Amino acid sequence: MTDVIITLSVLFFTAALICIIRLLTANKYRGCRRPRAKITVYYDVGCECLEYTLGRIIRDPAFGGFNTEIKVVDKIGTSQSRAWLEQLRKKLKTDFEIISEDKSDRAGNGND
Repeated sequence: MTDVIITLSVLFFTAALICIIRLLTANKYRGCRRPRAKITVYYDVGCECLEYTLGRIIRDPAFGGFNTEIKVVDKIGTSQSRAWLEQLRKKLKTDFEIISEDKSDRAGNGND
């Protein structure tokens, strides 16, 4: 019976020590922020492989270390193209901003 008590106490103290070490080291790495990356992709009539290419960009391990912000500029500007891009967002399970070309032009002129 004493062997069981000793074994359980050693297991308890080991688990407690692991929890304490994890709590003390968790705050050490919180201050490290990932660098930001902004990607702008233009969706036009000739973009037949946008779904494939955007999927590769999102799943690329090289971008895994970045806090990535993706914008897709809809140069077609129809309700069908907007709906297709919305479906693509759901299919890729990634949130990216969809903006129309005229908003993109205004944003570009304001930064000059």
